[in-house]
Amino acid sequence: MFTHTEGMRTRSDLAHIFARRVHQQLQGLESLSLRYGWLRIAVFFLGVALFLTLHVLNYSLASWLSAMGCLALFIALVKQHQRVRQSIQAHKLALRLRAEQQARAELDWAKIPALPLRSAEAGHLFESDLDLTGPESLLTLLDTTASTQGLERLRQWLLYPLTEAVAIHARQQLVAALKPLQGMRLQLRLSVAQVNWDQGQAPETRWDQAPLQTLLDAPSASGDLRPWIGILGLLSLANLSAWGLWFSGLAPQWPGQILISIYILLYWSQRHRLGKLFQEALYLDAALLHLRTLTSLLEKRKSKHLALQNLLAPLQNSHRPSQQLAALRRVLAAASLQGNPLVWVLFNLAGPWDFWFRHRLDHLRHDLKTDIPAWLERLTELEAASALATFAWNHPECPFPTLTDTTPALETQALAHPLLPAGRITNDFSLAQIGDAFLITGSNMAGKSTFLKALGSNLVLAYAGSVVCAEALNTGVFRIAACIRVSDSVTDGISYFYAEVRRLKALLALFEEQDARPVFFLIDEIFRGTNNRERLIGSRSYIRALLGKNGLGGISTHDLDLVHVADESPHLHNYHFREQISAGRMSFTYKLQEGPCPSTNALRIMALEGLPVEALELPDNEMLE
Repeated sequence: MFTHTEGMRTRSDLAHIFARRVHQQLQGLESLSLRYGWLRIAVFFLGVALFLTLHVLNYSLASWLSAMGCLALFIALVKQHQRVRQSIQAHKLALRLRAEQQARAELDWAKIPALPLRSAEAGHLFESDLDLTGPESLLTLLDTTASTQGLERLRQWLLYPLTEAVAIHARQQLVAALKPLQGMRLQLRLSVAQVNWDQGQAPETRWDQAPLQTLLDAPSASGDLRPWIGILGLLSLANLSAWGLWFSGLAPQWPGQILISIYILLYWSQRHRLGKLFQEALYLDAALLHLRTLTSLLEKRKSKHLALQNLLAPLQNSHRPSQQLAALRRVLAAASLQGNPLVWVLFNLAGPWDFWFRHRLDHLRHDLKTDIPAWLERLTELEAASALATFAWNHPECPFPTLTDTTPALETQALAHPLLPAGRITNDFSLAQIGDAFLITGSNMAGKSTFLKALGSNLVLAYAGSVVCAEALNTGVFRIAACIRVSDSVTDGISYFYAEVRRLKALLALFEEQDARPVFFLIDEIFRGTNNRERLIGSRSYIRALLGKNGLGGISTHDLDLVHVADESPHLHNYHFREQISAGRMSFTYKLQEGPCPSTNALRIMALEGLPVEALELPDNEMLE
């Protein structure tokens, strides 16, 4: 049994305790919401009744005061009721996110949200082969990101793993620091969902950072407003002085009239520089809402882990997001005067109000254009690392791998495929040195392909900085390449065999690159797209070309004649999987064993399923008709 039952029970118990507590809180909040609803109705009718009664009794002042008091109380109840409703929504979202996390831990694919459909990258050497993307893939299992960019960053970590042990170790430290911070990770996802809800979107809508970047990059037509602010500011001071002297009886009216006419004329002639000040500030503020909410949770977050401190440093330095974003809200509040024409005219007559805040908006946007990419980069990194941390939290029995440059080149204990559920069979395995390879023979459905994928997917997890599905994994840093799942192309006129040949050629070309890292290759059913004779000749030649070079890996095959290549080279090692037949039924152990496979099972499967085959002599000398 791969999983540690006690560890999993602890996680499951925690999930049930959390769900029970949140359900209790939710029931209390829903009862409170119901009471607020009745209170609002009661206050409304009470206000109407008091107003009418006092008005009839000719207590006019008292009737209006009571009405205003009830209105104020009603507004306060509405605001408080809204807070309770928001809390109800947050609790429901928390329950859903926890249920989703439990589904990921248990590989309950029906309850794991599907990712946006996206084709695999053409020519990628292991994306489709190792089930890294697509439905029920490793990316789908890992993804807990809330933004489009966070999902893409996690995808890039899987498809383009780190290439240096130092960088991998640093990523491991960050994931380890985030692993116990279950509450923080949940709160970040809840915050994005709550903002979506407030903006009228579905809570699970992904936050896309691209519109924000577009707004920041948009050119400003205002130019340098400082000269005009200075000119209009001096004119407004002179204007106020002239009118002040006139009101004091110390000067005639005409200087003030001339000055205000010049002020209005200049202001009107340059009004095109203001653009749509209020709309731009409003759009930018709305685009920053996700960012403001997330950074407010992280600005004061302290951690004893240096890796997390370094990640959050740009959010906690002297240019904190809250300071800059608060300044933007002040500009928005000032620009909102445009919604009240009378007040707006008075403020702009008193001074170049809109010019000043247009200048402030351009200045802030320039600063934000410099700072926001760094903030978004750290948030994106945090999202992707949190997804790996959640995977580590869900599987406390999974360790971080050890990266080594010494022999053995690869060593695993109790290795399993991360996409198989609890109870999966594990295998110990090792390759002694660079240049070695292993050949797996065995029956159909015995586990050859799954074992190759288990090796590859765990190496991908290791190089992404994640924990791995094994009791231990010691490995070097390799370049991964696989030929497990290739497909033909009707549109390109490419047959399956030709697609396989091109993939194997690309794999072999890796050995010619100027890269010190060894190649780790995984090939399933080599040259399956051609006839037996040519497959044997081609496979034998290809395997010989791989041995003893700057690489290591494995090949699976049905061709038992290929096992004899191991007699020619000490670099090739034979392994196999076997099946068992009892009472006319076939079963598999999925345990890797040394040596070539002593039997095959294709005819057995045909016979057991009732297909017409010739008599087959079984190992126990019984005849299967």
